[in-house]
Amino acid sequence: MRVLNNETNGLLRAHGVRSGVGDLAFAALTVAMYPIARYRIFTGFRDYDDEGYMLMSLKSFLNHGWLYDVFGGYGPFYYEFWGAVFSIFGMSVTNDCGRAATLVVWVLASLLLGLTSWRMTGSIILGLATQLAVFQELSSLSAEPMHPGGLIVLLVSAIMVFSCFVRDRSSYLSMGLLGAAVMALVLVKINVGIFALSAVALACVVSFPAFDRLRWVRPVIEVGFVALPLVLMSSKMSEAWVRQYALHVSAAALAVVIVLRARGVDRRDSKELWWLGGGLLVVGLALFLAILAGGASPSGLTEMIKVPLRFAGVFSFPLTLPSWTYVLDMSAVAGALGYRYFARNHGDRSSLTWTWVVSGASILIGLLMAFSGIFMLVIGPFVIGSTTPVTRLGLASLAWVALIQAPGKSDERTQFARLLLPPLAVLQTLHAFPVAGSQASWSAVLLIPVGALCIANGVRLAAFSLGDRRLRRTPIVIGAIAVTVAVAVLVSIQFMLGLDRDRAAYHRAVPLGLPGARDVRVSPKQAADYQATVAAVNHNCKSFVMLPVMNSFYLWSQQQPPADYKVTVTTPTALFGSDRQQRVIETIRSIEGLCLLENVPLAQRWSRLGAGGMPPGPLVSYLRHGFVPIATFGDYQLLKREGSGS
Repeated sequence: MRVLNNETNGLLRAHGVRSGVGDLAFAALTVAMYPIARYRIFTGFRDYDDEGYMLMSLKSFLNHGWLYDVFGGYGPFYYEFWGAVFSIFGMSVTNDCGRAATLVVWVLASLLLGLTSWRMTGSIILGLATQLAVFQELSSLSAEPMHPGGLIVLLVSAIMVFSCFVRDRSSYLSMGLLGAAVMALVLVKINVGIFALSAVALACVVSFPAFDRLRWVRPVIEVGFVALPLVLMSSKMSEAWVRQYALHVSAAALAVVIVLRARGVDRRDSKELWWLGGGLLVVGLALFLAILAGGASPSGLTEMIKVPLRFAGVFSFPLTLPSWTYVLDMSAVAGALGYRYFARNHGDRSSLTWTWVVSGASILIGLLMAFSGIFMLVIGPFVIGSTTPVTRLGLASLAWVALIQAPGKSDERTQFARLLLPPLAVLQTLHAFPVAGSQASWSAVLLIPVGALCIANGVRLAAFSLGDRRLRRTPIVIGAIAVTVAVAVLVSIQFMLGLDRDRAAYHRAVPLGLPGARDVRVSPKQAADYQATVAAVNHNCKSFVMLPVMNSFYLWSQQQPPADYKVTVTTPTALFGSDRQQRVIETIRSIEGLCLLENVPLAQRWSRLGAGGMPPGPLVSYLRHGFVPIATFGDYQLLKREGSGS
């Protein structure tokens, strides 16, 4: 007994030391990320100004409780969440504060997914590598401060964190928090929330015996899971890139469903489903009541659903997947079918050679999936890896490999998270539809922890294929050394080269020097143009509108948009009928001293997008006539209406 106690105490001390080392390592990496994130996020300003668009809609909500006075294709949780954060911390709705908030989201989401990987794989090294890779993938947030994509990624990270605490015993609170996070995601962007809800539903029908009595439920959910990409993109299937995209994600979903049919799963306490549903219901109901109490009408909330559904029909930015994805998709489905056949008919009676082949393939797939977005190695005609998220998205059909069950009991405590991650990652790749700008990076981010899980499973599979416990350590040691070397290379690239580059760019720029944007740095010419434009607006204009709308100018000039100017032409005006546009015209027609600020190159870029950009309509036609130029600063031209009341 004394020997047993001594061994137990030794294990506890070792576990405590390991946890302490891990905590310190993650803390150190997070601190090291801060200066890089700060340099990047405060350098530069994008003229299309999605940043100002979201800031003005948030400011409208905080000042008046109006959710959709400034057009926004996102749900109420975005406004309630950021409204609470800005109010609690006494933050002004400015470019500086918005960028600081986005910086926190960027670093925090990277940390959460890194910790999730650590918990699922049991490897500190893989967790740190995941955190680093996610940080790099989310660098697109620096170009989109305050974009809802940041909050979406944070909520997806929270879903994975809560799922990791759904342990091998009843975990009511964790399931409740998981449901709450899913509903919050639905109420930020309904399509992305539905993707998460579908993945959770699939994991639940696999895990809970309550569904065994309703045999039809699982097939229905599986069919819906596979068909969801096709249904989502059905309106644009005539376009080649959409067909490839939809078939690619459906193939990835089908492979996941096939492997889940073959995987052994411990059954969970069905009472947890009540907590999951309760989390969904409580957040949804609480937010609905809060919005109504703030003065929004129920009909106004329907914008959350109607606008995103119309958006795909009027505006898209193609996602061009590699041509090899067709072959990979067919191979992935065939591989999943082969795994299912082998698992059912051979079980643990696999040969050593076959085990090592599967192990090696799992590790290779994991390395490419997790880290291909960080480096690009060119060897003659061969290109390994890519610095764009498209390569990682092309590997989504191999996400099922993370579901291969390694021997041993190492995954019991995080089994639900391991079951949820691959289907969640597969459907989140749909986030890049219909606009594959920064959304391409956000849609690929969960494939990084999927890759880490593939690596861990491959190493564990190789280790357990060896009978002698001492021999089992060999592949683990080799794997740890290989991953450590890879992480060391990534750290040198990310922090040495990246920090120097970002710091140099930051110091080459100059402060913008406008209200609410003192910390933002741009080129000297941009700073001069923006400052002169704002000064001219304040000197000549009692009120002004823009074509297209660049809402940061309202923040910098400290002027309010014209009263009841509830439609902005920075968004596709095809989303709004002529009657609504005419009401806007009547509102601004009587404003004395009205000016028009136009960015001609930007307006031309929007116009080239056709119906999805800035199509001809009553509002655009009105703004094109009756205004005369009074000043030009770079790309910006300030015009003033001739006479008054015209």
